[in-house]
Amino acid sequence: MTTASAQVPAPSLEFWPEATLGMGLGVPVAIGGDLSPESLLAAHHHGVFCLPRSEADDLAEAEATYSPDVQTGDIPVLPSTANPYGTQWWSPYLRYVIPTDEIRLGRTVRKKIRGSSWTTRVNEDFTGVLDACRGDRKPRWITETLVDCLKDLHQDGWVKSIEVWEGGDLIGGLFGFALDQVFVMSSTFSRRPHAAKIAIADLARRTDLGNIRLLDAQGHNDYTVSVGARGIPRAEYLQRLGPAGPPGVLDEQPADARRLLVP
Repeated sequence: MTTASAQVPAPSLEFWPEATLGMGLGVPVAIGGDLSPESLLAAHHHGVFCLPRSEADDLAEAEATYSPDVQTGDIPVLPSTANPYGTQWWSPYLRYVIPTDEIRLGRTVRKKIRGSSWTTRVNEDFTGVLDACRGDRKPRWITETLVDCLKDLHQDGWVKSIEVWEGGDLIGGLFGFALDQVFVMSSTFSRRPHAAKIAIADLARRTDLGNIRLLDAQGHNDYTVSVGARGIPRAEYLQRLGPAGPPGVLDEQPADARRLLVP
C-alpha cells in the first residue's frame, strides 16, 4: 500500500467507462461493476460517486425501481461478480457545490461558535467519523465493502475526515474525497446542533494550502444549501473537477472553531 506522502497518482481511468455518463436524471448512470478502491477513485475523477446496497430489502427495492430502465438500456449494467443492483453509480445532471470562498454561516451558527470551546481536527478519528456517518441510516449505503475501500483510500491520502471536537468528544464532522481541485463531501453527521455546518466551514478554510476551490455536496440537500450550496450543470462541474491529479492538499493542523468567525 502506498502513502499520502508518496503523492499517489490517480489510477488508470479505464476503470470508469465514459459511455455510462448519459443519464443521471434521477436514476443511476450505471449499476454493477466490482467496487474497489481503484474503481471508486476513478469514478470520482469522472464526477461519479457510488451508493451501494447490501441488505436484501434494499436490493429488492432497487431492482423494482430501476429494472425497467435497465431493460430498455437506459441504465448500463457493468460486469459484476455480485448482484448489480447492489452497486449504484450516480452523476446528477445538477451538481450541488460550494465555492470555498462563499461559505455562509448564519447568525445562530456563529453564536454557537462564539459561545463554545469547540476545536476542529483532520483525520484524528477517521473510523469514528465513518461509524457516526453510517449510524442507523436507511438505506444503509455505507456498506462493509465501501468502508473497506474508504479505509484503503484514507491510508493513501485520498479520503479524509474533518472533525469537530468538544473536549475529548467527537461531536460532528464529515468525510470525503480530497481530489486535486475539488473536495467531494460524501457524508456528514452532527451530535450537537450545527456541528456539521462548522465542519464544512472549517474544511473550506483548510483548502488555502492547495488547489481545492470547490466543495462538492453532490445532490440537493437543504442542510448544505443553507451554507451556500448551489446547483451547477454536470458539464460545468466536470470542467471544475479538471484532470486527474494527486490527492488534494489541506491544512491539517488542529484549530479553534472560533477562527471561523474571522472573515
